[in-house]
Amino acid sequence: MWFRSKSFILGSAILCSACAGTPAAAPPAPRTATSTPAAAERESPEPAPVRPTAAPAPASPAAAPAPPAATRANVHGSTLAEAMDRFLALEHARGASAEHVTELIDLNGDRHQDALVLMRSRRYCSSRGCLLLVFEGTGKGYQLNSRLLLGRTPMIATNARTQGWRDLVAPMTTARAGMRLVVLKHSAAGYPADAEQLAVVPPTRSVQGRVLFSDD
Repeated sequence: MWFRSKSFILGSAILCSACAGTPAAAPPAPRTATSTPAAAERESPEPAPVRPTAAPAPASPAAAPAPPAATRANVHGSTLAEAMDRFLALEHARGASAEHVTELIDLNGDRHQDALVLMRSRRYCSSRGCLLLVFEGTGKGYQLNSRLLLGRTPMIATNARTQGWRDLVAPMTTARAGMRLVVLKHSAAGYPADAEQLAVVPPTRSVQGRVLFSDD
């Protein structure tokens, strides 16, 4: 049942008067609409009832980029070849997309050979560089430790260490500084993938270590 705004205000006043103990005047009798055209023209139209509308749903945030299929936790094998097969299967990479070169070196001083695998196909390379995988070698096999972007070759596994792992010096392309030699220091999350925040090697600094991927 719809009420006119004046009737609603008047009804509210009646209720307030009753609460205060003061008798309220009876509301005026509602006007009856006539059927004559003249009366219909003079009669103000009934205001349309205001219906509440639902607030617009907030825009959903942009979806975060999906993490790579092959992550540290699920890429491993009893041999390096098996670990690489696992990586390529998770990435659905085969044929020319699976092209890569490998360097073996003990990076963490545990007397087990670790592996650096540089992907060489167009799928894993861009103007900024190519994907580099670092596998940690253990007595039980190989486990993916890090994945990062290597801008150019060669790179150097230096004699300096961070948390027991060799620091890596590599040419990396950044939007801020272009191509620069940067230092990659190992952490609990592996070697850093983001070159934008890495320390730049001064041109006058002498870097001692083993050169990797020198033939690429």
